[in-house]
Amino acid sequence: MRVFLHFYKQMNLFNHLFQSHLDSFVEAVDSTYGCVLLRGRACCATKNWWTLLHPDEQALLAAFACADPAFAALKDTPVFLPIKSPTVG
Repeated sequence: MRVFLHFYKQMNLFNHLFQSHLDSFVEAVDSTYGCVLLRGRACCATKNWWTLLHPDEQALLAAFACADPAFAALKDTPVFLPIKSPTVG
């Protein structure tokens, strides 16, 4: 049980660090959407990422980001979100 609690505290600390750096970065680039992907899954994200994007769109964006090995570098890529903005195109 002690090992689990230590692991839980460490993960909570890492999550807090990821979240604070992500929030600072997203604010610096004047955006409201951002997430940190770890092995193709969002390990932390901004509130707008979780609340404004449909889960299907989150999964599509994560798959898109992981499909291109060069995507590890920051890119500003416009994407069409069929559920969030179906009339934009």
